Amino acid sequence: MCNISKEFFQNEYECVTHDALSWFSRFENVSLLVDNLDRRNTMRTILEIDVNSVNREKLGSSVSTYSLLDDGDTFLLGCGLWDRENMPHSNAIKNATPGIVLRVLKEKGEIVGKTAQLGNIVYPLIVNPSGSGYFAGCRTGDAYLVQADLTVVHLGSYGEGVYGVEYSHTLGRFLIGGRDGVLYIFDRDWQIVCTVAVSDDRLWNLHMDRDGRSVWATSYNRRLYRVDIASGEILVNMDLGAGALTYLQWLANGELAVGCFSKKIFLLCDGKVTREILVESPVCFLRNIPHCGMLVATGYRGQVWLFNYNGVLQDKFLLDTKENNPVWVGVFSASQPNQMIFAWANGIVRVMEI
Repeated sequence: MCNISKEFFQNEYECVTHDALSWFSRFENVSLLVDNLDRRNTMRTILEIDVNSVNREKLGSSVSTYSLLDDGDTFLLGCGLWDRENMPHSNAIKNATPGIVLRVLKEKGEIVGKTAQLGNIVYPLIVNPSGSGYFAGCRTGDAYLVQADLTVVHLGSYGEGVYGVEYSHTLGRFLIGGRDGVLYIFDRDWQIVCTVAVSDDRLWNLHMDRDGRSVWATSYNRRLYRVDIASGEILVNMDLGAGALTYLQWLANGELAVGCFSKKIFLLCDGKVTREILVESPVCFLRNIPHCGMLVATGYRGQVWLFNYNGVLQDKFLLDTKENNPVWVGVFSASQPNQMIFAWANGIVRVMEI
């Protein structure tokens, strides 16, 4: 049972916990919006850059941003070469859009390096866990190793689309969740060890279990999975009864947070849903903030929400835009552990103190 504070009842929060919702439903004037939020000033903007505006002549057209790494004095951005403000959001256009990785100066936002055009929009971009450089995966399946000088090596094409990626340090296995619902398991030399047919739809996000030997996966078919990496056995196959599941994150209190496109965040303990958080738009990304016991979530319409572990909203930020402008990624600053860096799809990068 959740503990709901007096302050929770006094404010009209955008979110309420699952247990409290049934009690609130007796009243007609309960609002799930955040208009009257008593802000705690727990998020503060340190820096904002507009990559498209700063580099319009150099780019020739706008880019759409999907992934981000903090790399010393620069950011690395995984992008698609399409103008989301002026082009239709259709699969045909996205499938035909080249991808690119950009290196951008933090203070000025200037592009100081870029890869050759990649096969398609770059979705995951991570530090290569089994060597130097980075790993980039594309929406239509191409996978690359990206060196520090931004030269690329094509590894192959997998799963009709590279979505979730994860690495088991315990087993030395790199994992790709495919658009085809298959889990691809590689060794340290990027050779496929095995594949596991997990879902009938894309595996959006992968997150290691705390045992280091199994991985959790979200899918667009509304189901949450846990797969044993060594055997390929599916240990958990759970329908959360919501829309497409997006992001996963372990919290410091031992609970697992699961975001979805039906505007909910589920909190699970021992495989059971303990709370549901309702938000204003589909959930794109989640990150545990251990130093302050908080959960950051981002939305499809550009929101950044900050919750405590009870699911109570502490603060929120909304970039001023009329268009759907998802925040697909947020990373911790490499030099300032109390700062996070968020990338909006329209090329805005914002550093925020939390």
